[in-house]
Amino acid sequence: MEDLNVYCGPGPNEELTVTSEEKSVAGYPAAPEYAGGGPHPAAVFADVPSNNAHLADFKLKDSPSYTKWLPETPEEVELVVCLRPGPQEDERLDTCAYTGGQEYPLYARTYEYTAYALHTGDEVATGDVPAGAEDCPIAVIGDSPIDEIEEVYTGIHHTTFIDEVEKLVEGEAG
Repeated sequence: MEDLNVYCGPGPNEELTVTSEEKSVAGYPAAPEYAGGGPHPAAVFADVPSNNAHLADFKLKDSPSYTKWLPETPEEVELVVCLRPGPQEDERLDTCAYTGGQEYPLYARTYEYTAYALHTGDEVATGDVPAGAEDCPIAVIGDSPIDEIEEVYTGIHHTTFIDEVEKLVEGEAG
C-alpha cells in the first residue's frame, strides 16, 4: 500500500517536471474504476509537518479514522488521497516553549488535499483544509540535514479533512 504514495509527489504549489498535458504518474489499470456510488476504497497519505525543518514524507494513514476506507490490498484501491502543507499564515500566534529551553514562534498552516482515481491516475478532487487548534505541537523533531528548526506550525483541522474525504469515498463518483 505504501508504494501508492508516488501520487503524492509535487503539490499544487510546486513545479512539476512535466508539461501540463502530461501526468506525472500514470494510472494503475488493474485497480477498479472510480465510478458509480460509494463506497470507493481509498488510501490516504499525509505529510503534516510540525516545523520548518521537516523533510516531505507522505505516510499512509492507518489510524481508525482512515481504516474504514482502506482495503486489504492495493488492487482494491479506487482513490489515492494526498494531504500536503499549504500556505503558512503571516501572523505569529504564540511562542512555544519546550524542554531544554527551546522556544519557537507558532504559525497557523493550512493544508491542501488532492484525490486521484488510481485506475486512470486522473485528479478527481482538490480542496483546502484549515488549520486546527492554535496549540503548540507536542514534540518538535527536525529531520532536515540542512535546516535548523526556526518555527512551528498548527496541525490540520482533522474533522474537516475526514468530512471531505468521506464525501469522496461514500458519495457518487464525479
